[in-house]
Amino acid sequence: MVVGTGMMAKRFSAFDQRDDVIIFASGVSNSKEKDTNAYDREINLLNNTISRMRTDQLFVYFSTTSIYDPSVNDSMYILHKHHVEHFIREQCRRFMIFRVSNVVGPGSNPRTVFSFFVNAIQNEIPFEVWQYSERNLIDIDDVYNLVCHFIGLKEVENAMLNLAYPSNVSVPEMVEAIAGSLKKLPKASFLSMGSAYKIEPLHEDLIAYFTLPAREYLQQLLCKYL
Repeated sequence: MVVGTGMMAKRFSAFDQRDDVIIFASGVSNSKEKDTNAYDREINLLNNTISRMRTDQLFVYFSTTSIYDPSVNDSMYILHKHHVEHFIREQCRRFMIFRVSNVVGPGSNPRTVFSFFVNAIQNEIPFEVWQYSERNLIDIDDVYNLVCHFIGLKEVENAMLNLAYPSNVSVPEMVEAIAGSLKKLPKASFLSMGSAYKIEPLHEDLIAYFTLPAREYLQQLLCKYL
């Protein structure tokens, strides 16, 4: 069973044919959301879904690695994610919570950093780049493959797992690579600001899964989705 209609839900549509796993891929997608009604809707849907679960079903939820970013740890979005994670741990007999980094895929959320830069460069919109910032990008197909792998591992059940590429990419490098792929000159203003944060720990199976260096992985994403 899959709950949701967005990019993540569509990629996991094969689970619609499975009765043993519930993929909850619905909820607040805008990390800057300040409308409490949006968060209440997710909580209500979450509560209704879990209340109808059988005890033998596995509940899968997608949280965010932004939880590790100290610059946003008091935002409504992050506080909400903490609340949801706690709720699932308390209410579900069997669960997996995946904290996912910046997912790139077909029809990506326009509010993600990757989509923002693609749109700005493609449409020649001026934007600012924080020179010392880093982001972690991960292909939605890799998210799918890894989730399928971990669902089959009983030893990681009832746990939270980070799903992220093993290394970040600098934001200036990302902008340069996107601009090169689009063959456009970005109207970017570079500011001496920003910071990076690590996503850890990463499961050894995830580390073994990725074989490309970070720069090649970025180029692979650009070739695939641009």
